[in-house]
This record gives sequence, structure tokens and C-alpha cells, in this order.
Amino acid sequence: MVMIDPLLKIAAQKIFVSVEIKREQEIKHTLVIHNQSEFTVQLIEIETAPKIPLGFGNNLPIDDSKIFKNQTLIPGQRIENLLDKESIKEKRTDHKITVKYKTFFAEKIPPQPVQKSNTCIYKPLGHTVPVMAAMTQRYN
Repeated sequence: MVMIDPLLKIAAQKIFVSVEIKREQEIKHTLVIHNQSEFTVQLIEIETAPKIPLGFGNNLPIDDSKIFKNQTLIPGQRIENLLDKESIKEKRTDHKITVKYKTFFAEKIPPQPVQKSNTCIYKPLGHTVPVMAAMTQRYN
């Protein structure tokens, strides 16, 4: 009998990309890449369309940053990066974020096709309340 269970675990390999919005003293947007599988993976690169800058004084796009290239993620590990929404010029545009990765098997990466994560749709103004709208709201 063929062992199908390990093959199903490999097929269920998942890396998830999301943007978490935290409301503290100010609204913080955090890019999260999470290995939710049972295997270690190598994060090859991140792709954003249109390009999202690292910000905080750096105009380099996230795609070109070494933070997200050739990183090893063990099961359950996350990479988090605060997004500088002020440095994004196209605030009303939907930004698509995906990750390319490969899976480690027995401590090595065998020849295999590159896998892609889910596509996260991020809109910088999608989770904020315009100040003008709050000021013109009337209470009965």
C-alpha cells in the first residue's frame, strides 16, 4: 500500500500573506508572511503590484529588499514588517502581494517547481476613516 498521507501533507503546503491592521495610538499596517505548514520552506521572493516602498526614509521597493529574499521559515514562523503607508503614492489602488517559495524535504531542497502563496489584496486607505468624514458627521 502506498503512503498517501505524506504526499497530502506536501500538497497542503501553505504560506499565507496578509496585512494586519492594528489600532493603537495610531493605525499600524503590518505585512505578515506566515508558514502554516508542517515543513520548513525557503522564501524565495515577494512580489507586489504596484510596487510598495519600504518607506521610513527608504524608497527601495519591498520586492528588492533582502528581508524577504532567501529566508528560511520553520513551521509556524512568521516574518512581520511594518508598512509605511505614508510612503505609498497610490493609496486608493489595490496592491497585490504574493510570495514565491520552495519546500525543504529531509533538510534539502530537491528540484521542484516554485510555489506561490495566496494573493493578498491591500488597499492603504481601505482601513482608515477620512478625517473630513468624521468632522462633517452630524449627531441627532
